[in-house]
Amino acid sequence: MKLSTKWTSVGLSALTLTLFASSTQAHAAERIYWANPSDSYSSHGRGAFSTKGDLLRAYDDAKDGESACVTIYGKMVSSNKYEYRAVCAAGKGNSKDRNLNLVEGTSMKIRGWMLDESSSYDHNYGPWVSGMA
Repeated sequence: MKLSTKWTSVGLSALTLTLFASSTQAHAAERIYWANPSDSYSSHGRGAFSTKGDLLRAYDDAKDGESACVTIYGKMVSSNKYEYRAVCAAGKGNSKDRNLNLVEGTSMKIRGWMLDESSSYDHNYGPWVSGMA
């Protein structure tokens, strides 16, 4: 009887540890970071990076003839180096995605900005938002 009690205790401890590890991994996989352009353009668009799938997305929230963009600086799996990547969405209500593959557990940062596509003028860079991939 004592042997089965010990086995049950060990089994429950292992199950608890497994569930804890799974819940911490699931939590890390759901992290979303947001960034906006600066100043008067802060409501014209936004950018997001989701650690679930390493998805970079730009949202254009204003019909102003400009694109809302987001840039990420992170360590890419393909090169094992830190690199910049960007995506822009043009037209109110539109969004555009870019799938990336960042090295997990490394630092990254994103920031929103605006692009006047007719003149290729990029402006109103927002502050960097830091996080972990």
